[in-house]
Parts: sequence; structure tokens; C-alpha cells
Amino acid sequence: MRREFLWSLALLAMAATARLEADDKQAPPPAPVRPSPSPPVATPGPARTSPAPTPEQSADAVLAARAAKDDARLGALAALDEPDPWLVVDLLLTRGKSTAADAFARAAPRKDVEGLAAHIASRIEKPLDRPARDALAAAITAHGEGNDPRAIEILGGGPSSDDPIAAVRAGYVKGLALRGARRLVESAEAFEIAGAQAKAIGWLARADRSMYEAGMSAMSASEWRHALAAWEARIPIAKARGDDRAVAVTLGKLSSISKSLSDYPRALEFEEQALDIWSGLKDRVGIAEALGHIGSLRQALGDYPRALEIQGRALALQRELDDRAGIARTLGHMGSLESALGDYLKALDLTEEALKLHEELGNKAEIARTLGAIGNIRHYLGDCRGAIEVQGRALQMMEALGDGAGSALTLGSIGAIHCSLQDYPRALEIQQKALALKESLGDRTGIASSLENIGLIYQSQGDDAKALTFYKRALVIREELGDRAGVAAVLGSIGYIHEMLEQFQEALETQERALVMAQRLGAQELVLERLAGLAHTLLAHGDAEQAVEMAHRAVDVLGRLSSGLAEEQGTKTREQYEKVFEIGARAAVLRDDASEVAFFLESGRAATLLEALGGRDALRAFVIPDELRMEEARARATEAGAQEAHTAALDRGVRAEIRVTKKTLADAQSKVGEVIERIQRQAKAAASVVYPKADALDVIEGRLKPGEALVLYGVFSETALALVVSAKEARIVPLGKAKEIRDACDAENWDTLRMLVVDPLGLTTEVRRLLVSPMGALASVPFCALAPAQEIVYVPSGTTYGVILDEVKKRGDRVLALGDPDYTHKDGAREGAIIRGSRRMLAPLPATRDEATAIGDHLLLGADATESALRENLLSPQRWHAIHLACHGIVNAEKPKLSALALSKGQFLTMIEVFRMKIQSDLCVLSACDTARGKVYATEGVEGFVRAFLFAGAPRVIVSLWKVDDRATQALMTKFYELWNPIGLKIGLPAATALRQAQAFVRAQEKWKEPVFWAAWQLWGLPE
Repeated sequence: MRREFLWSLALLAMAATARLEADDKQAPPPAPVRPSPSPPVATPGPARTSPAPTPEQSADAVLAARAAKDDARLGALAALDEPDPWLVVDLLLTRGKSTAADAFARAAPRKDVEGLAAHIASRIEKPLDRPARDALAAAITAHGEGNDPRAIEILGGGPSSDDPIAAVRAGYVKGLALRGARRLVESAEAFEIAGAQAKAIGWLARADRSMYEAGMSAMSASEWRHALAAWEARIPIAKARGDDRAVAVTLGKLSSISKSLSDYPRALEFEEQALDIWSGLKDRVGIAEALGHIGSLRQALGDYPRALEIQGRALALQRELDDRAGIARTLGHMGSLESALGDYLKALDLTEEALKLHEELGNKAEIARTLGAIGNIRHYLGDCRGAIEVQGRALQMMEALGDGAGSALTLGSIGAIHCSLQDYPRALEIQQKALALKESLGDRTGIASSLENIGLIYQSQGDDAKALTFYKRALVIREELGDRAGVAAVLGSIGYIHEMLEQFQEALETQERALVMAQRLGAQELVLERLAGLAHTLLAHGDAEQAVEMAHRAVDVLGRLSSGLAEEQGTKTREQYEKVFEIGARAAVLRDDASEVAFFLESGRAATLLEALGGRDALRAFVIPDELRMEEARARATEAGAQEAHTAALDRGVRAEIRVTKKTLADAQSKVGEVIERIQRQAKAAASVVYPKADALDVIEGRLKPGEALVLYGVFSETALALVVSAKEARIVPLGKAKEIRDACDAENWDTLRMLVVDPLGLTTEVRRLLVSPMGALASVPFCALAPAQEIVYVPSGTTYGVILDEVKKRGDRVLALGDPDYTHKDGAREGAIIRGSRRMLAPLPATRDEATAIGDHLLLGADATESALRENLLSPQRWHAIHLACHGIVNAEKPKLSALALSKGQFLTMIEVFRMKIQSDLCVLSACDTARGKVYATEGVEGFVRAFLFAGAPRVIVSLWKVDDRATQALMTKFYELWNPIGLKIGLPAATALRQAQAFVRAQEKWKEPVFWAAWQLWGLPE
């Protein structure tokens, strides 16, 4: 209190020196001056006047204004420089009031003025440097009138250093004038000099502001390293002032500059430091902004799972703050991440939500940009015509806004779409137009991007030499800009062209250089791309040894990228890099190395399931946070309401209403999926689930019994192979062209497939049981029809088979059988229940009652076959020998986790719910249509019911490949249980043996001899 009292007295003394006694009597007493905030963050440009003083500066402002009445020249100077204690003291000293100045300095309650006493002592008895003061005043006037060249001319080298206040002010004004004249580098240098001089005398507020302006001028000039130095120099000054906000803002600037320099690890370090400060200040706006930047940097580093989680945190904060512009921005970022993860439908939903917000806010620039993003997503989804239409709308808006840079970017996207359509002349025309526009704007980054796009068009047309010319031009610009990520990417393209031109030495050198740059950046996705590119070049060059090594390294990086993702996201991430496994396997074939072939085939399949199985118990033990539990409950309630509304709309038959409610239902179901994915990601992080490694070939061989053979199929982009593994040996079998196999799968031509994928295996009569690990479309092939001499068992991979085998528990007893669910519609007027989200009816399955009754010990029939009754029995502590579910199966190929088993009273058991269960049963039989189907991935296999029940704990799962005949299925299942689970104490046949004999029993009957009646059934998991 005493210091504040002295401070007020000192201010009154200064007022007296201004000889404004009359004004003093009328004005309210000045308040103590508190620390001023940091300068506002603004887009740099020619500054004419400084921002208005804050309320905390009111005392300084009032007194300075009074001084201005006495001396207009000094008043103008004070108004420009935001009066602070140093300016007050300077006014006092110029009037010879050193005693008042000294009292003022001693009473000042902030760190900025610790050097004032020494300054006052150095100035006493020294004459005022009038020429310097007059020059400063004239320069201020010229700058204020917009005559910056005149201001620069007046100041020249600046006032004498004998008058430090004048020297600092002169340097600061000169920086402003140079910026106004667009001499930005010189402006930054002038501000830096002024900042150093201010810091030397202890004028911290002016040192802080000068370094801020130096950084802004350097950034405006795109002189990133110069800007980096200026902002770094500001940090200790802001810390000395105790201004944490200024430190956080500056760290954000340093992060932005480091990102412009493609130094993403350093940018991330700066932004995380800023986040710590904003968190300490409990500044939710700052926290949300920092989280958004961190998410973007994680994305740039290829860490998509972490980036998505962080952006989700930012979005939650922005929703709390009702920051609609921030919400829209973050939704756009999350859409971009979902695109990178391959979930384009979810990306489209997020980006369209962002567009709606931007439209409500009326932000035309963001509307145009978001339309461009939607166009890109539609392009990824294969909707090229729709993408061109949306991009055309974006282009019109950008042209109307005069946004040349945005127009050029959009033209590039439109050109890329035409390239996808193989309309190369039109694509080239548009890309050249984009290039010309970027050149007129001086957008060198954009120029490089257009040159790369044009190079890609020539490359697509087979003109590699011309493509190389454009790529090299782009490389020069990327290098001059210091864009290391861009350099690494274009080097990869150049390396590939050299490879196509059979210039292998140049290709290798270029790919190696690109890899080194990517590794220095720490961008994992870019490292993965470059490792794959180098491995491909080595393979083309015939260096199989090195190609295998590079492919191994790529697999390791991919594991780090996809580890910890939710099930579907992890699968899609691995699917994007299928080529890594193909390159490794093909290189291993050249080496005739079955062990390495096994490694790449095993690493490239069922990895998501394997990861989940490895941490299954830990994941189940994960305690879901209350906020996520509530969010899931709300999402499910919304889904139920949307389902009811859609069903009612279907009953009324009003098309417009049906469309609306269908969209609402789809949105609600997507929201449920999103919450589940968040729970999965957090569970894996909390449980520290480790990304699994493929088992070595000798370990896989050791699990196989005499008479068993495991076949690992590899159906790649052009070629196909199989690795046949037995307890004694492993053989690599080439299978010819992959396209022929895929075509035969699409045509369901089993005879052709037998010749293509079974006959070449050379299986002897000693092989009684075939464990098939399919790839891609082969997962939907009935191998029992292709290899009738063997028992057929499907396994996700040899490694997964081992995990399931190791988990074998004590044999359960009794069979839980569900059948003949009540599909009567609630109004009783229809023969079957409505499939949710569809107008299609579920027909009754009367034969399933007989089927369930014939095989079950505990029955759930008719109206009792409800979800609650089934759930209660599935989760019971006893271990079942089998769980048999005879009902309709509904497969959602686009969103497999929404696939479901249809039960009584309009209830459904979804895949999501199965994943959350712990099912104790030796066998689960899904005696329903299409239960083997789902979303097919080249690497992971089929994402469907099999994966869900294996994860839930069933070591064996029987499913169907197509719509099965009700009566034939009843006969087959009844026979299967007679053989596998005979009445009495006898031990039945192994599951694989029993299924093969049951299929033979049905096939032997004339009316069911065709494969459609018996070949649909697959046994996944353990054969015995």
C-alpha cells in the first residue's frame, strides 16, 4: 500500500511539472499503474498509431495527454509510444524535474522500471540533445502522414547514443517507417537494434515491443530464420517482465516459424511449452488454440491417432466456450485426419458439419476453403463428378473474393480430379492455368506444387523424361524455400522416375537422400513412404537383400503409426501401406527365403485383431471415464430415438420423411461408433497395449500337427503367391497374375479358382487338414468346394492361430441355442420385422426352431429370443460348449461394427456390443445369412462377425458366406452337432472333421447337391 501511495504522489508531482493545475483540480486522481499486457498479436503491416492504452495505463495516459496540451510535439511522441513510466520520466527530465523523476522511479511498482534510477542519474546535468529530439519529432510526423521515405531519410543512422531514450524511440519509429515502405528485412533489423538498446538500459516494455515488431516484420518478409532469432530474443525479456502470456504467445510464434521451416519436432516442442503455460494460467482459449496447433503438428509428423485425440480435446473445449469459429476450424482438421486414416465417410461428415457452421457465421473465405476440402474427400471416395462440381463452387467463391492463392489451389485440385479420370489434356490445361496464377502471385510454394502436379500428369502419360524436368524444377524451389518435407517428397518422385528410366544408381542415390531428410524431420509417415520407395527401387534393381532390409524397417515404422488406434482406424492405416508387405514378400521370393516371406505375409494380415487379442484382458479391465460413459449412453439413446422415428416414417411411407429420418439415423449410428472408437483408443493407451510382432516361421511350423498344412496367401497388385507350411517344411508357390484370381473371385467361378489357387499347391494325400489364411477377396471363397479332399479351417494368420491355441480353456458343457426369433411387426399387420434403416422386411425362420431344439440344452425361442435374454446367458459365469444363434444376420459393409444379428421384438445384437463382451464358449455358430461377410481389406482380411467373436473369447466360430437355405441349414447343423457333440459322455469329432462330414451329408442328398446348399459354411479358429 505504501508503494502505491508513493506512486500516486509521484504521478501528482509530474502533473505539477506540466503546469496544469486547473486540470488537476477537475480530473479524477490517477490510479496506480499495473503491469501492461503484451502487445496484441496482429497481422503485420504499416503501423500508423499504436493501440489505445489499456485501463491499467489510464494514469499514464491522462498525464501524458495533459502534457500534450503544453507541448504538442512531445504529446504526439507520447501518443505514438503508449506512455509508460519511462516516458513519464523522460518528460520530467526534459523539463528539468529530476527530483520528481527520481521519486517517480523509486515508487514505480513494476520490474520494467528497475533501471530507471540509473537512467535518471546518467541524465542529470547532461544537456538535452535537441537535434536528436527534433529529428525524432519530424520523423514521427512524417510517418504519421504516411510519408515513410521522408521519415527514413530524417532518421538516417538515428539520434546520438548519448540520449538513450531518443535513440530507442528513433530505432522503433524507423522500424515502423521501413515496414511502411515494405523494406521488411531492414525494418526487422531496426526493431532489433532498438530492442537491444532498450534492454541495455532496462526499458523492458520497449525492448519487448521492439522484438515483437522485429519478429512480425521478418515473418512478413518470409525470412523465417531471422524471425526465429527475433522471437527467441523476446522470450527472456518477457520472462523478466513476468509476462507469462507474452511468453506463451511468443512460443506459439516460434512454433509457427519452425513449422514453416519444416522443423516439426521443434515446432511441437515450442507449442507444448506454450500449452503448459496456458494451462497454468487456466486460459481455456489459449489451451484450445495450443491443442489445435499440437494436433496439426502431430498430423504433420504422421502421428494420426494422437493428432485425432488432441483435436478432440480442443473441440470439447471449444464447444464449452461456444467458440463456433474454432469448432468449425477443428472439425475441418479432424476431417483431414480421418481422410489420412482412410475413413473418408467420417471425414465427409465432419467437414460438412464444419461447412454448415461457416455458412451460419457468414465466413465466405472459410466456406470456399471448406468446399474445396469436401471436393477433395469426394475425390477420394471416387465421386469424381461430384468432386468437380463442389470444387467448381469453391473456385467461383474464391474468384469472387479475389483470393488468387485459393483459386490457384482449387484449380490444382480440379486438375488432379481430371487426372484421375485419365483426362490428361484437360488436367494439364488446368494445372498450367494454376501455375500461371501462382507465378503472378509470387507464390513459390504453390509454384512448386503445380510443377509437381504437371510432372505427375506427364508421368501418368508415360512421358517420364518430361516429368523429370518438372520435378527437378520443383525441387530447386523447395530447396530454396528450405521446405525439407517438400524436398523429401519430390525427391521420392524423382527417384521413382529414375527407376522407370532404368537409371538405378541415380534412383538409389535420390531415394536415400529423401530418406535421410525424412528421418531428420521425424515425420513418420514421410519416413515410411521413403522407406517403401527405396525398397521398391532396390527390388527393381535386383538387390533383394537390401530391399528386404528396407521393407523390414518400413514395417516397424508402420507398427508405430498404427499402434493404439481403434480397430477400424488401425486396419485402414495398414491398408494404405499394403505395398510395404508386397515389396518385402516379393523381395524375399527372389531370395527364395521362406522365413522372410512368412514374416511379411504374417505382418501384413490380422494385425489389428492380433493387437487386440494381445491386450484383451487389460482392455476389458479398463475403467471407462464417466464423461465417456455418459457420452456413450447419450449416443445410444439418440440412436434409439432415431431408429424409432425412422421406423415410423417407413410405416407412413412418406418418401421425404424417410430420407430425413434415414440421414438422422445414420448420423446417430456414426456417433455411437465414434464414441466406441474413443473408448478403444483410451483403453489401449491406458493398458499400454504393445503392437504385436509376427511369429517366426519355425514357431509357426512347431504348432502344426502331422497331416496339417497352413497356406498363407499373398494376392498383390500384379502377382500372387502362396506359402505352404507344414511341420517339416515351408514352400513358396507362385500363383501367377493377381488379376485372374480377383476376377474369378468376383465371378464366383469355383472351378477356375481351384486351378488358380489350390491345384498349384501340390498337396499330397498326407495333407488331411488345410489351415487357410486368405488375403483380400479369398476370405470369401468356399475352400471346402475347392479342396474337398481336406478338412478346411480358416485362420486370420499363423500368429493369431498361435494366440488362440495358447488360450485353450477347459471344455465347457451344454449348448445355448437361440432360434425362430419373433419377427412379427408391432402392429401385427406384417409378416416380418423391419430391418433398421431399411424398408426391407425380415421373413420368419420357422425351421430354426427345429434346428435349435434339436441341438440345444438351453433354449431361447420365439418371443424369448431377445437381446436381454441372450446377453444374460452370454455373460453368465458358466462356460458353454457351444452358443448357437439361428436368426437373420444383417451386414453393413461400409460400417461393419453396425452389422447385427436380428433378434425378437425388433432388437439387435451389434458387432460393437459383441466386441465389448467376454464370451465363454468352446464354439460360436452364427447360423444366419452372410455372417462371414463384412468389409474386406487386403491386409487385415474381413472385418466382420468372425473378428468380433474371436476377440470376445470364442476360439472357434462357424459363419456363412451367403444367404443360406433354411431347411438345408437345419439338416447340416443337426448333423454337425450329432458328430461334434454326441449325446452321452462320448467325445465327439474335431470341429473341422464334423463340419466336413456334415457338408458331405447334405451334398449327398440330390435336392441339395449344389454348393449353394452346403459350401457356404466356414470354420474359423481352432480345428479341434
